[in-house]
Amino acid sequence: MAADLDGLALALGQAGAFIVKHRGTLAAYRTRWQEQEKKVLEWFHEPTMNYPKSVATIWQTSIEELSEHGPLLANCLLENALVAFSNLASLRA
Repeated sequence: MAADLDGLALALGQAGAFIVKHRGTLAAYRTRWQEQEKKVLEWFHEPTMNYPKSVATIWQTSIEELSEHGPLLANCLLENALVAFSNLASLRA
């Protein structure tokens, strides 16, 4: 699993938290990860992205998990991500 997550500490932490929250297993999380990765491969284009596929899969998994609890949570995450991105872009200028 660590290899799937590119060894990213935050991703490993999220995986652990998901497993604990849902009282699941590593095998079940890995199956979910592989399902999300298939969805990511539909839109992810590595040459034009500035991040690895594993980050996109983490993002896809988080959005889908929040969407299961209602669109408001997923929209909140998306809006916060856009604000954070805008702040980073302004720091680069």
